[in-house]
Amino acid sequence: THPWDRPPFPTRGNKSADVLFEAIGRTLNAWEETEVACSHLLAAIRAGAPFDQAANRDYGEGHIFVVRLGNLRTIARQHFVRNPNQDLEAEFDRLTTFAENYCARRNDIAHGVVRIVHKILDPDTTMLSFRGAPQWCLIPPHFKGSKFTKANRPAYALTSWEINEFGKVFWSLTHGLTNLAYA
Repeated sequence: THPWDRPPFPTRGNKSADVLFEAIGRTLNAWEETEVACSHLLAAIRAGAPFDQAANRDYGEGHIFVVRLGNLRTIARQHFVRNPNQDLEAEFDRLTTFAENYCARRNDIAHGVVRIVHKILDPDTTMLSFRGAPQWCLIPPHFKGSKFTKANRPAYALTSWEINEFGKVFWSLTHGLTNLAYA
């Protein structure tokens, strides 16, 4: 297993959908900050200044993260050929590998829908048949067949706890990439 793998299915959900929506927003903001840090790193490598506007905007030219990351890696590879530093290059490789793999979890969060967990845990459950207050989780939308098992169970279900843990990782990536931009 890898740290970026999907966590196990939760046994219960959030008591409040609002808590889940807040976690989603915080975590997606943390991911955007990771992308901002990537743009500053590209600018630092290309222009010598993390806030060079043209270089920052160059980072954003790719339509999806893996393209933007690929462009950053190409520029970094050229930089490390001209300016060898195995420690910095190893840290760059470590952080970008983590970012590349955690991008799938970002996509799960960004493209998921909030649903009542009782229905996910037991498809025969109805709003009238379960006891207690509803609990909430994030799952893929039903039209994304590749995100469901053969038994029609979502490939993932996330609560605010798992989502917030991903947010902490995204902030860690942001800090690491920012540190590289100033190294």
